[in-house]
Parts: sequence; structure tokens; C-alpha cells
Amino acid sequence: MSNNPDEQTPRVAACIARLMALYPNTGTVGLDTYNAAVHRELLPLARELERELNACRAKTALPKNNLFDFIVGQVLLFRGNGRPIDIESAQRCARTIVARIESAFEVQS
Repeated sequence: MSNNPDEQTPRVAACIARLMALYPNTGTVGLDTYNAAVHRELLPLARELERELNACRAKTALPKNNLFDFIVGQVLLFRGNGRPIDIESAQRCARTIVARIESAFEVQS
């Protein structure tokens, strides 16, 4: 993947390029008009992109309960060093694993 932001975000780059063409060589007097136009154009685009991102996240997310149940099953199946493990210990282990997975994917602000 390219490090060029215009190649990584072509819809945003096209929107900005179109607005820059509408307001060429904008001086300080026309800067407010240009900024207002940029905000008018980019706000709906940003909202559309965020909706698309959320839809992609929803499609790829494994429901929490399914993940928890899966991990409990794996813990029970692959008991450490052949020692028996009870269901409560497996669930406690699964809760820790799920919490660590969730924290790894939290959006950093």
C-alpha cells in the first residue's frame, strides 16, 4: 500500500481537488468562502465513510458471546500440561482473553 494519502483516500482527495479548482489562488478574503465550501463538501463525505467503516466492522465482528464460547471450548480442549480444568476456570480464562482481544482493538484517541 502506498504512503501517499491521496492514493489511500481517493474520494477525499478528489473532493479536495474539485474544491481547490473551484477556488483557485484564494487569497485571505476568499479563504472563508473556500473553508466553508470544504466543510460543506467534506462533512457528508466523512459521514458516508464512517457509515461504510461501521458497516464493514459489523460484518467482520464476531459476536462477543460466540467468541467467549469458542475460547471456553478451546481452553477445555487444550488443557495446559494435561491437567484437568473445570468450567469455571475455563470461563475465567476466556473472560481474560476476550478482554485482552477487545482492548487490543479499541480505537486509540
